[in-house]
Amino acid sequence: MDTRSNWVCGNHHHKVSVNVNFKKCIVINDDLDAQAVLVVQNKASVAVTIEGETFTNFGGNEDCAVSTLNPGFTRGCFGPTRHLGGTGPMAEVRLNLNTVDDWL
Repeated sequence: MDTRSNWVCGNHHHKVSVNVNFKKCIVINDDLDAQAVLVVQNKASVAVTIEGETFTNFGGNEDCAVSTLNPGFTRGCFGPTRHLGGTGPMAEVRLNLNTVDDWL
């Protein structure tokens, strides 16, 4: 999974584990359609169980399915695409890592 120039992302965060990073991103296209993305990277030597959510002020909420994230892999959970209109995009993401929640 690669981020591109139309992705606005925060810094990696790793409160729950120093080996599993996550960040929130907002993807915006030329028509001012946007979606929030929860990006999770596993730098650990073992697989972890993850799930999460995206929340936005433009209606782009999504539940991210429980899944296994193998060592060395990165996964994204994409919220639905919604038109921004006159709203500046704001988003929050939640990562649940091995049953522990963390928010950005």
